[in-house]
Amino acid sequence: MRQRIHSLDIIRIAATFAIIVFHWNIYAYHYGIDAEPVFHLPFATGTAAVPAVSLFFILSGASLMLSCRKNFTLKGYFLRRFLSIYPLYWLAYAVVFFHVYVLRHVPMDKPLITLPLSFLAMDGLLADTLNTWYLIGEWFVGCIVLLYLVFPLLRLAVKKAPGFSLLGGLLLAFLLTRVPAFPIDATHFPLTRVPEMLLGMVYVEIFYPDKGSRPPFVRVLGRFFGTRAEAGAAESEAFGAPASKYVFRRILLAAAALAAGLLPAFVCVNLPETLLPLLMGGGIFTGLELLLSLALPKGRRFALLSAASGMTYGIFLVHHIYVGEFLGKYLGGDLPYGKNLLLFAVYLVFVTALGSILTWISGKLVSLIRRKKRP
Repeated sequence: MRQRIHSLDIIRIAATFAIIVFHWNIYAYHYGIDAEPVFHLPFATGTAAVPAVSLFFILSGASLMLSCRKNFTLKGYFLRRFLSIYPLYWLAYAVVFFHVYVLRHVPMDKPLITLPLSFLAMDGLLADTLNTWYLIGEWFVGCIVLLYLVFPLLRLAVKKAPGFSLLGGLLLAFLLTRVPAFPIDATHFPLTRVPEMLLGMVYVEIFYPDKGSRPPFVRVLGRFFGTRAEAGAAESEAFGAPASKYVFRRILLAAAALAAGLLPAFVCVNLPETLLPLLMGGGIFTGLELLLSLALPKGRRFALLSAASGMTYGIFLVHHIYVGEFLGKYLGGDLPYGKNLLLFAVYLVFVTALGSILTWISGKLVSLIRRKKRP
């Protein structure tokens, strides 16, 4: 059974909520609505979406590294990735397509030649350069699909040499700052997100090591900071009487990582747009995961937390398309903060319910397909 790390569930839920809040506020701004933003945290550098999106890529690398430890085969890996992405994506796209083009009678004026891009979930990624049928999922889905295609190579590199892989990811991040122009938005370009994925992969190898031989880089850091089991043995003492050396070291590392990740939020930091997400997302992820791993009881399962985390992809797919349904009638007008907050709460309940229902239906369909494939 796959190792379940609930700290990753919490971070995934928090990142999803941050993205939903960001899109609600940014849509209100673009619609010319005079409204005080909800749950607004002013950022000195960038926006809250910068670390939130980065967290998704780091979480993807960490989760894939955990799920691909036992009996890894390319056929099995690609089949699992396909079933985890496309059935739910197609279902959500069909629902939104019906809502937009049938119920709302929006003209179907896009070229049919670009429709396959929506089938492959590449429409959002290429929406800035092509006239696509983009409706759900944004650019992230296409970007993560392409990263999943190269994950087996990244996994091989991390398993053989995690230290050099991480160093290579950092070097790649710096080299990409020298590229004069990207064919699409630089932060949407899959290659610029490889370092974040590598960070999540290497993090898992260090703090949640697999049994058996480990490369020197992992052994050294693991010996200094302790594995999850070693640090967890003293977690009950972490905030009381003498805690283990591993707990103190992890708390210090978490504090330093959070300080680095949150610094651009409070101080203007002049970093290229391809490096800022790596700094903020990497720092926040490392700090939060270390602290949460110490705070959460070791070995205890939180079914509700796991279920909520499992719904985030479905919620993410549909959330942005329905912002206009809730804010559209206030176009160019005033929206008092109390009413804005209440409206956002209703919207949040709606997209959560819709995303969860679609996730449940998709899960049933995938289970049915898997049962039919068994001999």
